[in-house]
Amino acid sequence: MQPDSVASFMTAYSTATNAHNGAQEAKRARLQSERDATARKLDGLYDAIAEGLRRPGLQAKLSDMEQRIKELDREIAAPPPSPVRLHPNLSEIYRRKV
Repeated sequence: MQPDSVASFMTAYSTATNAHNGAQEAKRARLQSERDATARKLDGLYDAIAEGLRRPGLQAKLSDMEQRIKELDREIAAPPPSPVRLHPNLSEIYRRKV
């Protein structure tokens, strides 16, 4: 193999892999944040109901929020992305060893 070709491939591959894993981690963090915010709002509505607040649209709002939490929990429960990060100088390490 040509060392320059291997270096080019390794650089492109590690950049793409690291970017993909980083995007997946950011998505999971965003979903967890949304889930936490929705749970806090839902708890506030439960408190309002406990204090006697009754409005016609309240049940629909509660159902929507509970459904969204279930959806977020399902997405968060999916396996996390690979924690493996490739070293940016992987091609140089390969070149020295091979």
